[in-house]
Amino acid sequence: MKTTTNYALKKPEGTDYINVNDLNENADKIDTELKSHADNIASVSSQMAEKANKSDLDIKANQTDLNEINNKTGYIGTKNVDEANIQNGSTLVFSSTSGKWQIKNRIAQSAPPAPTVSDVDCDRAKITGVDGTEVKIGNGAWHDSPAIITGLSSSTQYIAYSRLKETYDALASPQSAGKSFATLAAGPGPKTLISGNQSAGYYGIVSSSELFTGSELATAVGLSVGTLFNDTTPWHKMAIDGKVVYIPQKPIRYGLSWANINAVGCVNGSMNITKNGTTFKVRLLKGAASNPVDIQNNSDGSKTKGSEFNKLVLPLSIKATNKAWNWPAYVESTLPSWGTNLSDSDLGFSSGVGSNTICQEACTSPSGSYVYRGADNMPELAGYIQSGTSYGWRPVLEIV
Repeated sequence: MKTTTNYALKKPEGTDYINVNDLNENADKIDTELKSHADNIASVSSQMAEKANKSDLDIKANQTDLNEINNKTGYIGTKNVDEANIQNGSTLVFSSTSGKWQIKNRIAQSAPPAPTVSDVDCDRAKITGVDGTEVKIGNGAWHDSPAIITGLSSSTQYIAYSRLKETYDALASPQSAGKSFATLAAGPGPKTLISGNQSAGYYGIVSSSELFTGSELATAVGLSVGTLFNDTTPWHKMAIDGKVVYIPQKPIRYGLSWANINAVGCVNGSMNITKNGTTFKVRLLKGAASNPVDIQNNSDGSKTKGSEFNKLVLPLSIKATNKAWNWPAYVESTLPSWGTNLSDSDLGFSSGVGSNTICQEACTSPSGSYVYRGADNMPELAGYIQSGTSYGWRPVLEIV
């Protein structure tokens, strides 16, 4: 009986009787050798998986590693890897011509410019580098640019960095120069914007018990002129030009003048008050696009468009959704809605008492008058203050 050359498998000749034991012996040998071969391949694959990228087997290795891999007979080849200067982060590529793995040294990249930082909030910031970069804050992990990085602490200074990403042909660059920024103060109420951005955005509602009642605030700033109403109206937390502010849903005092409010330092924000560790600047809304302003000539809305009142108060109205403004010329066509959909009554514009919100700006004419915004069922209206109970105090609390 003849046998095969490599594994001595039995080969019955034509004159031999077939013996089942011979067949079983052959099968056992084949099974053993196949299993050994499979184990060898699995072992090499496991080593490669630790060093290789799934797409192009791009790995970091040293010369000993490569020689060991190349010497795995039947998998890669029997020749050792070519001599090469192996740099940190070199790419390992397989050559079908030589039948072995070869080193490809990647080029160095220069550091990119510092990233930009935007949409900064009390617990997050958006970091953006140039194309092909990744970004990080401080000693944190790298993220593909642009990245909104969360979990930051409020009222805290940070430094953001960027670097060009590692590629098939190039090493990751050194990190850029840092870009410093500070997160916003958290303050009472929601911590994350639900609409808009830091230029003009909306966080949500804050109860008077979390912030101030009308009577508490008047006492804190020493304002006794006028009549208290809407004492427990809720406040709306918003962002304007990178600052966190609170505005009451309705005015909280009526029958007072701009001069009365200015006398206690609450027109332009010279009055600061503190509650539960948070300090607030108390001021009036900005109701016009400039100060002073000729509010009598505003048929095109140029004197009110872009004002703080338009950016913050009008988006609270249902009219920001249905666009049913009484004076549409006074309102930007692109004005967003904060989704609150409050009626004129909800906002305190449906009654003559206090329905005209006193603002910061002085009017050029008539002399000695000041801007007001809103009126009966017309939150978008602008005019100049004369006198009477229709003028109301709707203060702004700005976190310092």
